[in-house]
Parts: sequence; C-alpha cells; structure tokens
Amino acid sequence: MNAADLAAARSAAEHATEFILGDRNSLDPTASITVAWRRDDLWAVTRGRRIRNHGGGWEIEPIPSYRDDALRARCYRPLPVALTWARAILRAGTP
Repeated sequence: MNAADLAAARSAAEHATEFILGDRNSLDPTASITVAWRRDDLWAVTRGRRIRNHGGGWEIEPIPSYRDDALRARCYRPLPVALTWARAILRAGTP
C-alpha cells in the first residue's frame, strides 16, 4: 500500500460507523463479527442482533429507543477495545 492509499484508508476509518471482520460472505454465522458505532465514542461488538457484553456472553440488542444506560454499561466500549474483542472472538472461533 502506498502513502496515498494509506492516507485514504485512515481518512475512511475516521468516519466509519461499522467494521466487519472475518468472512461476511460465509454461510457460517460465526465466520464474521461486526464492530458498530453506537454513540459518543462507544462501539458494540455484534453478530446479527446479538451484542457481546463485558462478561463475555451474548444478549439480544434492543432497538435504539429501548437501549438504556445499563445496556451501555454492560456492552459498549471504546473502539480499540471493541476491535481487540472482535479479533479475539474470531481467533477463538466462539459462537
């Protein structure tokens, strides 16, 4: 990747609201995971409608109007932490 391509990728990442890691075209639902922006500087690690909580479990993520402070405290994290979690989940192959 040349310097111009790297600069363009960094610029796009600064404005991204979602990162899909793994193989999103696979029929295996555990082959990919999404890190999605939720609010402020907080991100969620998701698979479909499920969201990963700090305890390592999955729960159904409610629609935005039903997302409360308790859910945010359990499940949302800064982007670097969310990406680290997502990569670890993919490496482990956990559902």
